[in-house]
Amino acid sequence: MKLRYLGYACINMSLEKTTNKTFRLSNLTEEKYLDTVRYNLKSLEDIIRWNAEHGIYFFRIGSELIPFASHADFLYDWTTDFKKEFAALHKLGKKHKMRFSMHPGQYSVLNSPDEKVVVNAIRDIEYHTEVLDLISPETGRIVIHAGGVYGDKKAAMKRFIKNFSKLSKKAQGMLILENDDRSYNIADVLEICTRLKIPAVFDILHHDCNPAEGDLKELLKMVVETWGEDIPKFHISSRKGEKGCPHTDYIEPEYFIRFKKIIDNLHFDKEYDIMIEAKMKDKAVLKIINNAMKVVNG
Repeated sequence: MKLRYLGYACINMSLEKTTNKTFRLSNLTEEKYLDTVRYNLKSLEDIIRWNAEHGIYFFRIGSELIPFASHADFLYDWTTDFKKEFAALHKLGKKHKMRFSMHPGQYSVLNSPDEKVVVNAIRDIEYHTEVLDLISPETGRIVIHAGGVYGDKKAAMKRFIKNFSKLSKKAQGMLILENDDRSYNIADVLEICTRLKIPAVFDILHHDCNPAEGDLKELLKMVVETWGEDIPKFHISSRKGEKGCPHTDYIEPEYFIRFKKIIDNLHFDKEYDIMIEAKMKDKAVLKIINNAMKVVNG
């Protein structure tokens, strides 16, 4: 396999801009809504341009691009109010062949036994779908985790599969499932993805924290197969300390090179992308490009 893109999430440290500017729901006014969304969309435009100038073509858009848009009390028609801005972002992303993803927060739990939580999760996933359908309808993807175990993992997995069917077809087509650091390892995720015929995202740090049985190369092979003709994406971050799975500021070059070699040696004639999950965001990607990639490429 061959590495295509490296990416990062939500914030550009070099520009000091974020796609996640927000406010308190109690402070929601039309003026606050319009000003904040304008800022986030303009930041996204600036980040896309900066990324293209620096050879970075993979970016995770912040979930708060339209703050509280999935909340029941949000009444503004953001798709109409910012129709021109979204059209421009779509055109810009397409021009630079950018890949975009989004990652709903920890409270979007599709397999919760609480029906209210599920309703809110569906509303939130549909909001993310609307955003990506405007910016990147061809390749946009929504990454989520399987959710909680609730004392019975098999029952929780069945509930995820059941509730997945409640999503719109468009949302189902964008959804991809990632292994997490505590509850659902990559084998669990592959079981769900196989049933639903959706792609699996392999996170190497989460695998280190919550490993699945079996040979890593075989697990990765199964992950790639879930993507079909599409380009797989992987997540990488370095572990800070010995407790939990907190991310470091940067990725250790040796750690990146080792992971990349494993993927490169999978026997698939296709490309793949890697999302760098590090606190220094774009600066962490540039460090990999300027250090690790130079070592790899000789």
